[in-house]
Amino acid sequence: MMIDTQRMTPCEKLRESGIDDPETIVKLCGEAIRFVTCRPWCVALFKIYFDRGTDFVSVFVCEIEVRKVGPQSIWVIVGDVPPAILMSDIENGAEALYTYCYRLSEWVKKARRREDLRSEMPVLAKETYKPLRPGGHVFAMIEERVRFIEEELLVQWRDEIPQLQGS
Repeated sequence: MMIDTQRMTPCEKLRESGIDDPETIVKLCGEAIRFVTCRPWCVALFKIYFDRGTDFVSVFVCEIEVRKVGPQSIWVIVGDVPPAILMSDIENGAEALYTYCYRLSEWVKKARRREDLRSEMPVLAKETYKPLRPGGHVFAMIEERVRFIEEELLVQWRDEIPQLQGS
């Protein structure tokens, strides 16, 4: 699936785009590029766009070549959070963040119950991209990040998140 990027800012134009704190977002763009291009299934990265976010968490779209699949667009979330790639039918960055929070929360629930996590989104360390080990401090960190995203960011974009319509 290719994501509509017309309203997004190409990362190479961030500095002149007028966004708040462009240097931090440029650094996060670099983090997103490193995260995506180190995946073994990523053959090439063609273009990266900034959708929305802050210095705490930002959402990007990468147009990539996936081994044995071809061109695809993916959502990438990076910042002071476990990095993630979302490859589903997500319409916009607000919905991507909502989905990210939901999937992190599901991971915590299953990990607390000591259930199999293989079907869940991988929860990875920010710098090493190695899986985080479930445990009290990891649960607390994830819950704190999810709470911040939900209470400080998603409330601003509520009308863009289909799952929240009518609630």
